[in-house]
Amino acid sequence: MKIEHANLTITLDGAEYSAQPATIRSTMLGVEDHGIMSFWLHCEWPGSGVGVGGFSLDDKPAAGDRFGRRRPHAICGHVIAETLTCVGVSSWEKLTGQRCHVLFDGPHLIGSHAVGIANADLTRGLIYEHLIAAFEET
Repeated sequence: MKIEHANLTITLDGAEYSAQPATIRSTMLGVEDHGIMSFWLHCEWPGSGVGVGGFSLDDKPAAGDRFGRRRPHAICGHVIAETLTCVGVSSWEKLTGQRCHVLFDGPHLIGSHAVGIANADLTRGLIYEHLIAAFEET
């Protein structure tokens, strides 16, 4: 992965993203109200903030599962491990309070989507959609 940065942008694998310095204020890793395992990083900066994440980390119920339970999926551990590595902490609980950059898919924060994170010094970054797609291809 080649990373370049200047003027609060970061280039990951040839694509440029806006990078907003932020602090992770809270996290969620678990089963949401609608029964799907997912995660959120709630990030803030002066005057604003955004949630990053919301991807499904489990799979549809197995055929014949009379309870309709969603199945665990290995992508969950992969997303957790890559997030911890990117931010530079050893556990999910240590994410809260960490400095990072929220990555947006457009040149301006207004009208763009939060698509990933980078560490505080912009030497590591990840785009969640790409991370999940690459895992599913293996």
